[in-house]
Amino acid sequence: MEQLKKDRNIIVLFTVSILLAMLANVVFSYLWGPDEPRIAEIAREAFYTGNYITPHLCGVPFIEKPPLYTDLIALSYWIFNGPSASSARLVSAIFGILTLAGVFSFGLFWKGIRTAFLAVMFLIIMPQFYRSTHLILLDNGVNLFCTLAVIFFALYIFKKPDKFKKLYLYVFYFLCALAFLVKGVISIAIIGVIILAYILFTKNWHLIKRMLSPLPMLMFFIPVLIWVYLFYQQGGLDYLNLLFVNNTIGRLLHISFKVSTDHLKLVDVGSTSPWFFYLDRAPAMFGAIIIFVPFIIIDFCSRFLNQNTQKKLTSSDSKYSKPVKSILNFIFINQSNNIEEKNIKSLIFIWAFVPIVALSFSRIKEVTYILPCYCAIALLASAWLDDRIEKFSDSDKSYSYLLNFFYFIIPAVILTEFISPYFYKTSLFLVITILIIIALILIYSLFKRQFLKVIYLVALMSLIGVILGNNPYLMIRSRRSRKCFNAMANYAWSKVADRKLYVYQGSETLMGTMPFCGNKTTSLVSSPTQLFHVLSKSKNNIVILPKGMFKNLKSNPKYSNKIKEMTVTELPFPKLIEQYILLND
Repeated sequence: MEQLKKDRNIIVLFTVSILLAMLANVVFSYLWGPDEPRIAEIAREAFYTGNYITPHLCGVPFIEKPPLYTDLIALSYWIFNGPSASSARLVSAIFGILTLAGVFSFGLFWKGIRTAFLAVMFLIIMPQFYRSTHLILLDNGVNLFCTLAVIFFALYIFKKPDKFKKLYLYVFYFLCALAFLVKGVISIAIIGVIILAYILFTKNWHLIKRMLSPLPMLMFFIPVLIWVYLFYQQGGLDYLNLLFVNNTIGRLLHISFKVSTDHLKLVDVGSTSPWFFYLDRAPAMFGAIIIFVPFIIIDFCSRFLNQNTQKKLTSSDSKYSKPVKSILNFIFINQSNNIEEKNIKSLIFIWAFVPIVALSFSRIKEVTYILPCYCAIALLASAWLDDRIEKFSDSDKSYSYLLNFFYFIIPAVILTEFISPYFYKTSLFLVITILIIIALILIYSLFKRQFLKVIYLVALMSLIGVILGNNPYLMIRSRRSRKCFNAMANYAWSKVADRKLYVYQGSETLMGTMPFCGNKTTSLVSSPTQLFHVLSKSKNNIVILPKGMFKNLKSNPKYSNKIKEMTVTELPFPKLIEQYILLND
């Protein structure tokens, strides 16, 4: 507590800087496909229909995941007086902020305030973490609830006994329920594999009995079973089959299972990836923090060396040369005999790497599936560095370095968030100028062998870099604009006006963007028979469909004569990944 009071200024500045960084790049209207349009629209339909049990897309049940994440976005729509991309994206940003707060709290509990600061700094500069928390992406919910569940599990088994200790187990199970209601069984599998691996590694068998406490477990089963029952009431076995079989087992094995009815939107099971997917993507996921990963692994493995062996390796009379002894001393700096300290580090190490290994066996892989592992890697890297700061640096200066350098964050955020929409090139030039100034200070610090300054400056440049790299006005000028259908959707609605719009076999990006941008109900047409029935039913009905599918229909003798009599309007957006047309009778 004394240390917290002493460092009040740095805490305030650090908190403000991190909050500004996390809230930057949130308020804009673009929707990047395929996830953002789909999720934002599912939440919009829940908001207007009041169905918070079963997700729907274009009026059709879309049974991919449980509805908690989209329901929270619908709540955000209610708070901000209607659907918008910004209010949907704010949910992810808040989840990211809460995740950072959880990591900070655990770092403070485990090692102290500097480890907590470093863990937050390392996590936010991981490119994929920052990018994910600025997308409308349900994996942010998995990350938050799985991370907090593991943290409360750690508090339950490591914190000294007090009157709240039993409460940690209740909170743990409730967080598991929330994780399930975001992404189903896979969320529980991530938490379960971490805990099971820890029990096996430490041979702490009595922990199983402690965890299987009936009353705390009700905090998981009550909310989950209530939702499952209501979900079953709405769709029966078809819904359960689609969620628990097709979208869990099917995605793991890359098999699409059949359902007995055609009124459901079958979810694509995704594309397969090789076993080394996460290894290959590690630089893009972790950014500069990947440098620490080998040292984290070495540091963990060194705990298995006998203490006497470590002393012999680093002692003054060992057979190694002085430089080698210095390196060995640097490696074995934190080999404590404290069993609890070793067990905490073991849990975090398992949390960091075991889910990555486990999910590598899945046929379907995404960099966002392992977001909870990012938090553990940030904690391990921060603890590793903190130990070296304590011994090899002037630790008192570390706060002043952090305080001085984070002053750069505020102008960078202001430039990218508030000025770039109006003066894009000017703000970009000024941000690059800030980065050049920091780089020059970094080079000078490196020349002066002020390595702690160098670490903070690299982290600072990385943070400004991820903020700039996720600026929507920069992204819309990049190849990513090919997946943004907003401009096309707005143009299409100007042609449709008040008439009824249908979507024919479009991608999820189209199915989400069209109704969301128009804030109007659209319906899905899934076959040529339905297409021509809809068009012949009323001249006020319009169908939007991919140009490639239109050409296929036009070349089919069965439909070519019908199409000749219809009005075709091409949507002039050639840079999109797919071209579309409007068709009406």
